[in-house]
Amino acid sequence: MHSLRQRLASVVESFWFVPAVLLAVAAVLAEVLVGLDRDLVGRGVAGLPLVNNVGASGSRDLLAAIGGSMLGVAATSFSITISVIATASSTYGPRLVRNFMADRGNQLVLGTFGATFLYALLVLRSVREQSSAGPEFVPHLAVTLAIGLAVLDVAVLIYFIHHIAESIQIANLAARVLQDLQSSLRFDDHRDLAVPGNVVLDPTGESRADLVLRAEDHGFLRHVDYRGLVETTAELHGWARLLIRVGDHVVAGDPLIEFRSVGELPQRVEQRLRRHLDFGRSRTPHQDQRYAVLQLAEMAVRALSSGTNDPYTAINAILEIGTGLTMISELGDPPGQLGRDGEVRLLVRPVGVAELVDLAFDQIRTYAVSSTEVVLALLDLRMRIGRVSDDPAVQTALRDQESALVRQFHAAGPDDRDIARVEAARSSADRR
Repeated sequence: MHSLRQRLASVVESFWFVPAVLLAVAAVLAEVLVGLDRDLVGRGVAGLPLVNNVGASGSRDLLAAIGGSMLGVAATSFSITISVIATASSTYGPRLVRNFMADRGNQLVLGTFGATFLYALLVLRSVREQSSAGPEFVPHLAVTLAIGLAVLDVAVLIYFIHHIAESIQIANLAARVLQDLQSSLRFDDHRDLAVPGNVVLDPTGESRADLVLRAEDHGFLRHVDYRGLVETTAELHGWARLLIRVGDHVVAGDPLIEFRSVGELPQRVEQRLRRHLDFGRSRTPHQDQRYAVLQLAEMAVRALSSGTNDPYTAINAILEIGTGLTMISELGDPPGQLGRDGEVRLLVRPVGVAELVDLAFDQIRTYAVSSTEVVLALLDLRMRIGRVSDDPAVQTALRDQESALVRQFHAAGPDDRDIARVEAARSSADRR
């Protein structure tokens, strides 16, 4: 079974979940209050303070007005959301669409408007005027709550306008992507499974049963339940090597896991191993640090394109990259040997800090050399990461990236003043 946290994250990100919950609550609330009104008929409920008492005809008109207006407001809000998504997608990258779809504020707003419409509709059907079929019935408590929901929806509409205007600002967009990178660290929960040292998996040479688990379909590896894989391999009295990493794309037939055991191959081993891997049609940042870094790098690259030419947006994205990479640098590289009780059960190819450094710089460097300010921002990023990491691989990657950046900057033919500024920044970084 896949990680419970991964399933919960997928549910939270789905755009339909929160609105669906609110619609269900509205339906239940309407039935409960109408039933309560039926039980309280003749007890003077309409005379209580703040309780609606406008008769059957007035209640019908009131509920119809609330329901109709909320449906129109919901449609308008949805249109605004789609427009903002289209703008952000074309300006900063289509991968940011997921952030808007997963935004709780947008989900709550559209869910509240939809729930108010459904509530008013369900209460409306219970209103009955005096006729030969029966006496008049007006659910006074339910109608009063409908009025309260309409007032609440006005406040929600004001919040929505404020929220959608804030969410399109580049600083907030970059901060949301940084949160994705930080969330990937929370899913990195297998460091306690690390087995240090160089361990020989099969010192006796008794490994006779081999299995290569292969992909059944194409897609991206979105999540690996490392803890579950370790437990499963231990139960099967074997060990495994994970051949791909989170974020990698596979096609049917590609090797995923190499499993070895002493003795006969256990039954149903493929199904037991496969259930710890989660594939999808697109990448997600929950366990994929490379993807989160690429999102920020894409924002910087798009801002530096000739059509946009916005170096300040690129600098903002670089600053957020620096925040994320310094946090990752402080943690160090994730383990490559996982197991329990000192025995290695799973070998993985971790994404190291040096790889993330190269990924960020390689994506941005070519486009950054046309702007001295962005070059200075990248040199500052190099200094910040180098200050918190003493890993030789990270230091080597930083020096190589700095040299490549300065070479490309000089090749672009900058002014002597800009060259002096860049060299001064390099000297300052070396002194620190």
